[in-house]
Amino acid sequence: MRAGDQAAFSDENGNYVLYYHLQPDDTRDKPLAVNYRANRYIPFDSTLTVYPENRLNVKLEYGAPIIRNVALIDSICQARVFDYQGKEDILLATAYFSYIRPGERVPSANITVSMRKVDSDSALVAHFQCTVKTFIAEYGNLMSSFRVEVQDQSGFVDSTSSAISGADTLLFPVAR
Repeated sequence: MRAGDQAAFSDENGNYVLYYHLQPDDTRDKPLAVNYRANRYIPFDSTLTVYPENRLNVKLEYGAPIIRNVALIDSICQARVFDYQGKEDILLATAYFSYIRPGERVPSANITVSMRKVDSDSALVAHFQCTVKTFIAEYGNLMSSFRVEVQDQSGFVDSTSSAISGADTLLFPVAR
């Protein structure tokens, strides 16, 4: 939280107190720029008139998309993503995969695949899907770990890493 050139930092619960000290060139009843910033939250900017009993209580709105879950079954990778601003706010989803040759310990290739937005039954949840080859002759087999990253129109990002762990199920029916 910033008021003019003075700042306060919140505790782990987001609570803070700022006792604004009038500067030599400040006067009471002066409009003062107030800015609230928190990681992954929509910024809040306002003005506040300085006087002794003035209080401003602000609750920031969460802004970042949230990857609810991901799955990789055979060659289908899916992600279910929640966004408080609505599924249309989610701009893109990207999956990151690695390949490894038999007997080697270091990945032979890393590839990036854009995921496409497919149907969803909720205004706040988007479904994303892509296909990936499980074997490429020059690179070897698809490794069991992968990562998915999503970004919304405000530039907020969420990412998660996952690993194939035996039998799994798709998150939603395969979109054609």
